[in-house]
Amino acid sequence: EGMITIGFEAKDPSKVKEIVSIIDEEIEWYSIVGIEDKDIQNLITRYKANQLLSTPGVDRDCNSIGWNLMMFGVPDSDELFVNAFEQITAKDVMNSIEKYLVPKNRVIFYALPEGAKEMLEQKDELLAEKMQPQKVQISKNLTLIYKNNTEKPIISGVVYIPVSDDYETIETVGTISFMMDLMLKGSAKFNSLDLTEWREDHAIDLNISTNNYGTYLSFKCLNDDFPKLQEIIIDAFNNPTFSVHEIMLAKERANANYQRSLSNASSIHNEFRSEKLYSGQPAGLSNLKKLEIIQALDQQDLQNIHKNYFRASKAIVTFFGDLTLDEAEAHAKTFYKNIPRGEIAGVESHLVVPNIEGTFLQEYAFEPVNIDLNCIAPPRDKESIDHLTASVIIAILNGSRGRIHKAIRGQNDLAYYGYAQYSSGDDYGFFRLTSQTSIDKKDELVAVLQDQINKLKNEPVSTEEIQSSIDDYYKMIITSIDDNQLPYYMTHYEAIGLGYDYLENMKTYFDKVTPEDIQRVAKEYFAKVAVFISEPNDEVELMVQ
Repeated sequence: EGMITIGFEAKDPSKVKEIVSIIDEEIEWYSIVGIEDKDIQNLITRYKANQLLSTPGVDRDCNSIGWNLMMFGVPDSDELFVNAFEQITAKDVMNSIEKYLVPKNRVIFYALPEGAKEMLEQKDELLAEKMQPQKVQISKNLTLIYKNNTEKPIISGVVYIPVSDDYETIETVGTISFMMDLMLKGSAKFNSLDLTEWREDHAIDLNISTNNYGTYLSFKCLNDDFPKLQEIIIDAFNNPTFSVHEIMLAKERANANYQRSLSNASSIHNEFRSEKLYSGQPAGLSNLKKLEIIQALDQQDLQNIHKNYFRASKAIVTFFGDLTLDEAEAHAKTFYKNIPRGEIAGVESHLVVPNIEGTFLQEYAFEPVNIDLNCIAPPRDKESIDHLTASVIIAILNGSRGRIHKAIRGQNDLAYYGYAQYSSGDDYGFFRLTSQTSIDKKDELVAVLQDQINKLKNEPVSTEEIQSSIDDYYKMIITSIDDNQLPYYMTHYEAIGLGYDYLENMKTYFDKVTPEDIQRVAKEYFAKVAVFISEPNDEVELMVQ
């Protein structure tokens, strides 16, 4: 038996039943007169384009081949589907809609915000109550973020220290992150094999990442396993062994990742853009050079990196789960007192975003055309209206009802995807429009994206569009983050100065932004636009015309 699922997110939860009725009306109409043969041909064209332009991936392709062999007896079912599509007529589609979608033998599931359940006929839903997160300033240098949840005997959390990859130089790019990862692969008390077996047997999640904001160690485990996990983490902080075997394996993984990136059009394009934007900075180094730096590291190098860089006088510790506030405070203090102290042997060098304009073009051995439009943007500051305005601009441009989607997919069939991005630090910011298309639509797409920037500068945005964009963006963010991701995000926002409750208060901050702010910020920061294009060279055989 097959299954057809139709999902939607209601802008107004009180109208979910009205939306279902509208969907039923549309289905009824399409079952009678709504399908034409040209719609089927457009579907076939899109299907071919998506398959031909997809980026190869070892895991995905292997999984796809396995399923195709089991389901269809061939390693690649694309041709089978295309042949089947080409035999289908508009009448066939309408008959199927009438047979499978018009009848009401279905289940409708509503997932509604708390307080909105009264709109349903049956009012016996059970709502789980959880304590709201809270921030506890244990000391000047130690912050605890805590949320009690006794639904399951699980503890999840994050330990943050302000050790960022901004301490890296052109000669040491990637070394801090490489060291951090290996730090958890074995220590004086726990060898790597025993750690791997214990983590697998007890389903332990333990990850560490370093970026230009700092280092985040995330974990999730059963309540009973936390004492040993904390012991493992503390020993890793202070007595990592950096075994030769684990170093070798890590270098092999780094090399494999690099080799895979060579067949990824987006990765090649991103490298090209970074080299042009950030020449002379760590962020502008080529992927090959970064790999060479990692491959040259030995055990003594890693011990020196750990000694010189893994130290901090401040920390944020976050706990969600089945533990009391007193227990969380005690565990946070234990983590903090076991973080090596002292000054980091280095100077932070923050990203510098150049304010440049012009078009930068590279030809490569891939069919998709990757495009970025890059501008400077306001630095990060919760109290700055410019920072808030840039965030609201992203809300206006992105999303299924956003300007970018309407411009490149709704009004024009110009791109496979497109979105806007705003990234910022204490003293930098950049704004970027990113999209991908085919060579024949490249110039028109660039013009449309440039037009979206010009409209922000030259045409007032209505108060209604601002408010609806903020509402949609806030709803998307809130519904996409659950208790699995929330510890990280709360820790992150607290670490970068926006506050652990930034997500909760984000809409209130954004509501301060006016149409005048948007036009002013766009004119000030988006005056110069750098366009980066990667397109197929003459040797690429174009599959999609």
